[in-house]
Amino acid sequence: MVLLVGATGRLGSRIARELLASRTPLRVLCRRMSGHAVLRRMGADVRFGDLRDQASVDAACEGIDTVLSTASAVSRGGDDTVDAVDDAGTRRLFDRAASRGVTRIVSVSAMGATPSSPVPLLAAKGALDKRGDAARPAAATVCASRSPTPESASLNKSWNAFLRPSNKLILR
Repeated sequence: MVLLVGATGRLGSRIARELLASRTPLRVLCRRMSGHAVLRRMGADVRFGDLRDQASVDAACEGIDTVLSTASAVSRGGDDTVDAVDDAGTRRLFDRAASRGVTRIVSVSAMGATPSSPVPLLAAKGALDKRGDAARPAAATVCASRSPTPESASLNKSWNAFLRPSNKLILR
């Protein structure tokens, strides 16, 4: 089963629809006030929680073999900061998933992501990318671009193949 965090956002909702359309078993971790009803109607196993809450992350990771996170604090405010969500929250999710034996961990990065970036989001994404490359050889970092390229077009066709349990494809 795939766990998708960020499934009600712009990118996450597209990925969720594609996975559900292909009959991929999907669990989503989302907040109660998010637009999760359509995902439930489409067949997703909806779990309520927050990347900042260890207990909800633990519960969502139960029985999962693939984790994909598109969650970000960029368009949020209050306690949802880049540090709390994009950095600590995503690390918490991936660490917990790895400790539970999850075989595929997919991180969605950003163009220009590097740990030394002066832009907090790009620094957080860059640090996560670097950490994932070193700590999780079965992890994949996917970076989407705004302009369609042959690589981004083929990426859309690769999601389902990558997430299928029998496939060993690693995207870098």
